[in-house]
Amino acid sequence: MRETIATHPDAAVVNGPCERIFADGQPWMNPGHDAPWDVIHVQNVIEQPSTFWRAELHKKVGPLDESYRLAFDWEHWCRMRADGAKLVRTTHPLSRYHFSDDNKSGSAGNDFADEAFKLIERHGPGNGRVARMFKKLYWSYDLHGAMDDPPTGPFLKRLQMKLFFAWCVLRGDAKWLRLYNWHFASQQQRGIKWW
Repeated sequence: MRETIATHPDAAVVNGPCERIFADGQPWMNPGHDAPWDVIHVQNVIEQPSTFWRAELHKKVGPLDESYRLAFDWEHWCRMRADGAKLVRTTHPLSRYHFSDDNKSGSAGNDFADEAFKLIERHGPGNGRVARMFKKLYWSYDLHGAMDDPPTGPFLKRLQMKLFFAWCVLRGDAKWLRLYNWHFASQQQRGIKWW
């Protein structure tokens, strides 16, 4: 990390890969997103333990918003991005994160969806339109198995979802549809998997 900071003295945020260790001992290296600031206002692609920022930036954007129980770090990234903070990435792993079957992010389900909606409505594109689109996908289709691979939900839900997708594409929201990533929360809520 020192090398990254030395190479980019104007960087306010440094981010890199994080090794996740799951409860069964299985490791997985999350390389992270190549351009986090491009999508952070819609999708949390930053591993919190592998992210470091300057004290001056922290003072400028303010403290963590404690009204969020799960997404306080994600909301902080959004404010950093909005402030124009320069983020640089390194390919060197910066942290190791141990998941347990009872940690907050592994059992959040609907709580995650509620906070993600609030955050994307506030920071995301389209004056809340994308947040409402994601909320509709989650509550109307994803929680009913229509977004499983292969889909497990009722035929009518799968058909309605296809029509909803077509309507969103016609409105020019195809780019945002591809960034929907609440499926893990749906799986948690339905007891399919916990992470």
